Amino acid sequence: MKIKLVLTVVVCLVCGPVLAQDSLNCREVGTWPFGPSYAVALDVQRGLAFMGSGGGVYVLNISNPNQPVKLSEIRTRGVVRDLVYNSNLLYIADGPAGLEIWDVANPSLPVKLGACNTPDDAQDVAVSGSYAYVADGSAGLRVIEFYGSGVEEKEITQNKEPVATVVCQVLKLPDESQSPELFDITGRNVLKLKPGLNDVRGIKPGVYFIKGEKTTKVLITR
Repeated sequence: MKIKLVLTVVVCLVCGPVLAQDSLNCREVGTWPFGPSYAVALDVQRGLAFMGSGGGVYVLNISNPNQPVKLSEIRTRGVVRDLVYNSNLLYIADGPAGLEIWDVANPSLPVKLGACNTPDDAQDVAVSGSYAYVADGSAGLRVIEFYGSGVEEKEITQNKEPVATVVCQVLKLPDESQSPELFDITGRNVLKLKPGLNDVRGIKPGVYFIKGEKTTKVLITR
């Protein structure tokens, strides 16, 4: 009587977490280990990195990529979501605080040039010319024009003096105005004004200055 022996081979695969491996053509060479960090922008020509970190931005010298060095910090009103660097200007999508614009010509001493609140939460920003395009969460796209650093941003308190006003594309001057003229931010004369009503429908929206006995800033919109 022959007995067949059947040998059953069971191969057990031990399953566990598989760690991702770096590819052979990539390696980390440097770090700035202070976060959290959600955004970064570069100035390649000057060897600078702008790293968004919570409520601010670190300005780093990366001329030696093995050892980034902090040059300065920018403190913002919100939480930095995105950064764009363009011609010495740093545009910051600042979460609930909207858009901020900083002059970083001197990376050791950044200067705030402007800010614009947005209805929701500024998540991302792209820049073309003088326009910033902000992805603002549920509020959609917000297009913001930056008039430049030549416009002084400060609150003007009027002491019961007659002032110029713009309503429905009509600029109204006080009756006592003496032959004022309208200039753009480059200093170009764009319109000879008169006391009373002045039609400004043909003038591009922006910041202008009325120059007479004194200079007054006025914003023309559509």
